[in-house]
Amino acid sequence: MAIEGLYTPQAITINSPVATTFNQLASATIDGQPRVRVAYNAGAPYPTFVSYDSAAPQVRFTTTQLQGLLTLTATADGVYANTSAASATITLAKLDENGRRSSSADSLLWTVPQSLLYWSTISAGNGVPATADVMLVASFDGTNAPLTYGTTTANYATSYTEEYMLGLTRVVSSALSGVRRVTISSGASLFSDRDQSNPYPDWLSIRRVEPSISLETSKLSKWSDVGFSATGGGQPLVGAGIEVFLRRRIDTGMFVADASAVHIKLSMASGLVYPQTVNVGGGDPAGLNLMAIGAGSDSDTNPLVIAPATAIA
Repeated sequence: MAIEGLYTPQAITINSPVATTFNQLASATIDGQPRVRVAYNAGAPYPTFVSYDSAAPQVRFTTTQLQGLLTLTATADGVYANTSAASATITLAKLDENGRRSSSADSLLWTVPQSLLYWSTISAGNGVPATADVMLVASFDGTNAPLTYGTTTANYATSYTEEYMLGLTRVVSSALSGVRRVTISSGASLFSDRDQSNPYPDWLSIRRVEPSISLETSKLSKWSDVGFSATGGGQPLVGAGIEVFLRRRIDTGMFVADASAVHIKLSMASGLVYPQTVNVGGGDPAGLNLMAIGAGSDSDTNPLVIAPATAIA
């Protein structure tokens, strides 16, 4: 028996509210999230009934296209986007046997007619390309299956357009040296519901957003600012709070100049920053792990402020 075909992720295309194609994919997973119910007669050792109870399809992917993502989510606190006005698609390109990629209409296409998109984390390291972990969650539009399968011709005309690495980091308005890695969490959680025992969710909503920024630094003396005291621990985020800049890299070069408004800034001006751990072992330099939790001035404003096109200053 011969292998029928092999495929590789090629693109995830969002058509609403801003047309965005994610082709810089580090990974992608199409997850039907099926729930199957098995029933037994009283005292029976074997099941006599099996039913496909429900499914909550979603697509999880990791991308380096941070500006494209944050532009897409800019109209909704920078965290999520209502992508249900037009279908989203996921393309897997077919590998040619004894060749490269197929140019025929035999690549695979999954279509999501109605959905909500949000990012969970943005991670950046010193000298490591920054990535975002993204969720595209499908819902039932009343007519179409939330995830359909077909074929298409893959598009290879897209280019590698953007890449970022960790830049300047400030904690309570002071520049922090020796930062090795940073993780920004949106803290977004989802609420879903279904009507009349429908097999698919027909209502999706953001339940809450609880943003946080965690980082590791070799500057252990930062403990003296945010560590424990006789009256408690941590330090309020005051002034500029905590700021993380992601430096944009340039094709055939190194970094775009700091003064150019093409970098990304993520910040929280209010909340609390505190130490978590000091990691020592294996002969490696010790690292201090800090955590900042944001809290806004009102319940309708995201404490995490996102500037997807700014200068580093």
